[in-house]
Amino acid sequence: MINKLYFLIITICLIQSPLFSQIKLTDSESKNIDSKFQSIEKRLEQIEKSDLKSLNQRLEFSKEIISGHDTMFSGINTIFALVSAILATLGIILPFLTYFLGIKPAQDSIKNLRKEMSDFLKNTQKEQVEKALQNLNSTNLQLKNDANLFLSINQHYEFQDKDYFDIYSLLESDLEDSYKGTLKLIFSNKISNYATKYFDSLIITHEADPNIFYIIRYYSLCGIENKFSKIVEYIKNSQYISNRALNLSSMIISTSHTDFLKIFDSDEIISAFTKEEGILFLKHIQGTLEHYKLVDLFKNTKFFKSFSN
Repeated sequence: MINKLYFLIITICLIQSPLFSQIKLTDSESKNIDSKFQSIEKRLEQIEKSDLKSLNQRLEFSKEIISGHDTMFSGINTIFALVSAILATLGIILPFLTYFLGIKPAQDSIKNLRKEMSDFLKNTQKEQVEKALQNLNSTNLQLKNDANLFLSINQHYEFQDKDYFDIYSLLESDLEDSYKGTLKLIFSNKISNYATKYFDSLIITHEADPNIFYIIRYYSLCGIENKFSKIVEYIKNSQYISNRALNLSSMIISTSHTDFLKIFDSDEIISAFTKEEGILFLKHIQGTLEHYKLVDLFKNTKFFKSFSN
């Protein structure tokens, strides 16, 4: 702006100089004009210096503002970087904290609660089983019927040795057969010393035939081949060996085809039959073999080969 003003004044002076050249000035007037020009030049210089100083001040102020902004943005960037690092760290740590402080304690609590509930239910059922076995000796018919129903529903309960002893004692007592049936079924579900003792004794008595289902069920559980000697005793303990063998076969063949074939592939079982009884048995068993589609398999047994010729 100053330069433009200065240029304007000089231009005016140059334009007017021809005019002045035509006018004859006195020395005093000439000096006066020079003095004014000098005054104007000084004034212009002062104005220019003042404007430059002001401009420099503004530039310095702008630099300070820019520098302040740079510092501020640098600080903000640092804060953002710090916050980002904290958030990233929390993102890694929080899942672990959530698991160890929240989920795992809850899982442990649930596990402990389940164990406590399981123990409570086991203890409750144990008490109920013991009470039911006691009630079978009761003179109260309603209590006996309720006990029998409870035991029949819970026949697969994990009975303890004390329970098996109580069952054995009840079976050896004069308890009614309708209640003994439930106890025999419980005995035939799991191998135990008391069950083995009971069924090994039962098979050689006159009560073996009506109880052959429980006996064979238990012997299959023990491994039928381990009970061949007892089965031979059962077969021989009759005037009509073929009829008893047929009764045994009809029961065991409905339980396990494999056990049936094992029995009649045993030399020990074959020795229990006379020639006539063996031939008679083959004649009577034919219909059962056809029903269960075991004719061809039975022909491969030692028993069939011994008595079919």
